[in-house]
Amino acid sequence: MIVERCLDDEREMSTLAHQFPCVKYLKLFLPSDKCSFINCLNIICNRDDDIKKKNCYWSELIFFSTELFDVHKSIISNESQLYDWFIRYTNLKDHKHSFEAPCSDPTLTIWY
Repeated sequence: MIVERCLDDEREMSTLAHQFPCVKYLKLFLPSDKCSFINCLNIICNRDDDIKKKNCYWSELIFFSTELFDVHKSIISNESQLYDWFIRYTNLKDHKHSFEAPCSDPTLTIWY
């Protein structure tokens, strides 16, 4: 099943996961609020820790994508740990200046 949804905050992820628990491909438009954006990324990206697997919303998820808009790029650029994580673990490391280019809206893609 493929699910595409726009989120207002991270609490909506729980509702979405209960509606569609067996999602393998997920495309979400993440909230523009800094805290909610970071919390949503943490929920999606922290899947390797055994403790967190109990709280994993989509245990069958193999693909996640989102569009990073200017507000998201600004959050990432201003948070050094988050920026380093993106460059190290996502497809965005292949796009030079992906957080600085005002015209480009890079798609963040994560394969599990």
